[in-house]
Amino acid sequence: MGFKWVVFQRNLAPSFEDRIAELQEYDDEHGHLRVPQTGTTGGRTNLGQWVKGIREVYQRILDTSSRLTLPTTGIVLGRNNLSKLRILGLEAMGFKWTTITAAEDGTP
Repeated sequence: MGFKWVVFQRNLAPSFEDRIAELQEYDDEHGHLRVPQTGTTGGRTNLGQWVKGIREVYQRILDTSSRLTLPTTGIVLGRNNLSKLRILGLEAMGFKWTTITAAEDGTP
């Protein structure tokens, strides 16, 4: 019959683990985790927007919930699947939940 079967591949968004790996690469290259919110950083499209979104989810969790005080680390918090274990992992990397102003950074 001459059918040609083509598998359609969706362009899936990077997983949380993919973004963590990108964030670690960024830290290795730049010595910090203050990723610019715009543009492409070393081939990592939208990494800055992802970082901004993670900070926003974390802040909403703090504003609306006391779930961070629960003893378990596996509870998923927020729509981006931000668990206590992931929060601890980001903090272990040196991730800051607030942005650094120029005055705090020591830059003009």
